Amino acid sequence: MSTFLPYLVSALAEIVGCYLAWPWLRHGGSIWLLGVA
Repeated sequence: MSTFLPYLVSALAEIVGCYLAWPWLRHGGSIWLLGVA
């Protein structure tokens, strides 16, 4: 059970990060700044 929480948090962070990157790029965000982040 102790390894489940970090796994869940990292999975949610990855999903949210990928979801937020898509609208940002669609509205003219720079791909270079996305790579640095």
